[in-house]
Amino acid sequence: RGMAEAEAGMRAVCARIGNVMFLQKQCVTIGDVMFAGCTLWTAPGDEADSTSINDYNNVRGFYAERRPITVPEVRALHADHLAWLRSTMARVPRAVRRVVVITHHCPTPELARMTRSGRAHPDVVPFYFAEDVEPRLLQDPLLAVWCHGHTHESYAVRLPGRGPQLFATNAAGYSFEDTGYDPKSVVTL
Repeated sequence: RGMAEAEAGMRAVCARIGNVMFLQKQCVTIGDVMFAGCTLWTAPGDEADSTSINDYNNVRGFYAERRPITVPEVRALHADHLAWLRSTMARVPRAVRRVVVITHHCPTPELARMTRSGRAHPDVVPFYFAEDVEPRLLQDPLLAVWCHGHTHESYAVRLPGRGPQLFATNAAGYSFEDTGYDPKSVVTL
């Protein structure tokens, strides 16, 4: 199936379950907390090679021939998701006191390189894993937590100079990886 059909299928499954939402460029507010979710595709530079990372080879379906996604297509998705996130954060309802952003890709290169021990991964190419989101989004006073995935590491940290919110990920990763995944992990607002 193509990406649009897969997203529609996920929404349908969530609707049948009833208490699960697929947050692809969507929000849900529970009490005074708004949860805003999207993939937040990255914007790879000209040096990106779409054949060197699994995601580019495994994400298919933009076109009938089911070919792998290309770097220009990922850049277009990035622009779309970032515009949605900017717009969403600019129009948070007055009743909302805190926002939790949930994305697949992480919002800063520092997080893409981070390990749970706090050391940096020397071999991570950040533009495949992270977007350097502008400070005004990261420092929004309503932003309480930014949950993300894609890094295959687990941590909850605050980054000096990037705002007061918590950045959290609890990635299971591949079966052969030791990511620090904790099935009992909870983030408290």
